[in-house]
Amino acid sequence: MNHSKALPLAFIVAILGVGSLVTVNALLAAPSADHGPEYSYKEVLAAPTSQPTPLDTSLPSEEELQQVVAGMAKQQATQAQHEPLSAHPEGIEKEYKRLGGENSKLGRPLTGIVEAGHGGAKQVYERGMMYWSASTGAHAMYNEFFIKYLLLGGESGLLGLPTTNVEKVGNGARQGFQQATWLYSAQDSGIHYIGGRIHEHWTQRGGAESKYGFPRSDIINVASETSGEFDRAVLFKDDLAILSNSQTGLVSEASLAAAG
Repeated sequence: MNHSKALPLAFIVAILGVGSLVTVNALLAAPSADHGPEYSYKEVLAAPTSQPTPLDTSLPSEEELQQVVAGMAKQQATQAQHEPLSAHPEGIEKEYKRLGGENSKLGRPLTGIVEAGHGGAKQVYERGMMYWSASTGAHAMYNEFFIKYLLLGGESGLLGLPTTNVEKVGNGARQGFQQATWLYSAQDSGIHYIGGRIHEHWTQRGGAESKYGFPRSDIINVASETSGEFDRAVLFKDDLAILSNSQTGLVSEASLAAAG
């Protein structure tokens, strides 16, 4: 497999050298509380270089990916020691065993089962985490999904708890979350979150295997004074975009090449 873009060394050092993701996020363009960074309509064209994580245009090599995952897992394990859970749900242990235990993508446990947000629980492993709640069940997070999820705030962020396992789709993969939102990942487009009417419009037209391919940006807030009737956008290949109005539900398609 070809890896066209590696994680910057400075980013890897930053992740592995700090005790909290807060410091790491200070190096990145932080998303707003609802759907991500805000741009004027003209700036949407440049959005892929301004997203809140460094996994926006392609995925790094497996070695570099695992280096960052391991560092972030250790940070999460340190934080989790302060979040004990009185009752241990069996779902996490059963799912971990089903995935192969220590021989799975997660590796060996670094913590016990501890409290998570949304009434759930979690466990940290060498190469990822497992989340559980009564409404979502138990689902593992690893590789680029684990990195992106934590950089977007984890269970307290935009996505909520995972509701599916990582699933293969086309030449990439996806994972679903509580807030009717999905992370989509592919080697040549990076990993991005998409949801709501834009996700519905995209999937109805073939999703990742359509003319759009995989998302090439997160959901972007388009500044109201320049966007006309649309205030949300997701970018795709060939300068295509799907736009939506968060108030009316109106959805449209656009070519940013034509708009430029």
